[in-house]
Amino acid sequence: MSENRRASEGVTNPAFTPDDENTENVSSHRYSIDGIEPTPETLQMRRLSVFAEEMPNNLTNLRSRYCDTTIFRNKNFGLLLAIYLLWAVGDSLLIYLPAYAESLELSREEGAMIMSIYGIVSTLSQILAGFLADVVHIPISYLLFSAVFGMSLSILAIPFCQTFTTLALSTTGYATGYSFGIALRIVLIAAILGIDKISETYSIVSIFIGIGYIVYPIVSGHLYDFTRSFPVIFYVDSAIAFLGAILSCGIIYAQKKGKFINK
Repeated sequence: MSENRRASEGVTNPAFTPDDENTENVSSHRYSIDGIEPTPETLQMRRLSVFAEEMPNNLTNLRSRYCDTTIFRNKNFGLLLAIYLLWAVGDSLLIYLPAYAESLELSREEGAMIMSIYGIVSTLSQILAGFLADVVHIPISYLLFSAVFGMSLSILAIPFCQTFTTLALSTTGYATGYSFGIALRIVLIAAILGIDKISETYSIVSIFIGIGYIVYPIVSGHLYDFTRSFPVIFYVDSAIAFLGAILSCGIIYAQKKGKFINK
């Protein structure tokens, strides 16, 4: 009796219930029972209809899995994105620093030494940033402001450097501020949104930084082509970094008001 009922429902395999059967096969058998053989066009339209019904849910699941858009409602995170977009201007300085050293009639060895100083200071500064944050317990918002503001001042000082010593000192300040920003990225994300959001948000911060890495060298190149002056590039880069320092005051305010998830 049960098998007869299954056959009347169009279930070809009695080991499965109708719900476990392939929907398309069940529908095809039912059409055959009614004397109507489904055409390939009918089956295709049915597939498209099911796909159209499920697509919104699939897109929602995909978005929630790979990118939680609710994080953009956090004003502090939006502020952090803007700061790092402006902070990324520091990368374009490395393109013109060797050429500027050559314009000062420094030797090639001295120009190479300037870049070596940048590399050494950059490495040590990231270690120093971790020490100040984890051991000395200086608030990370203060470290961020100091880094971006110090980088801005150091870039501004470069056009006034006329000797190897002064250029090396300015490069040291610039490398310190720029490297502090590198070291503080993950710490700031964890403080603002929580440790569980790092995997979702670090890539977003990196995208904004990458935009800066692409845009600023192009802008600097056009500035140099138009003015034939290295100081103009440094002035503009310093102004952009200074704007980032101003915005970082908002991060200080947020931390003081206890709006960070991780203190």
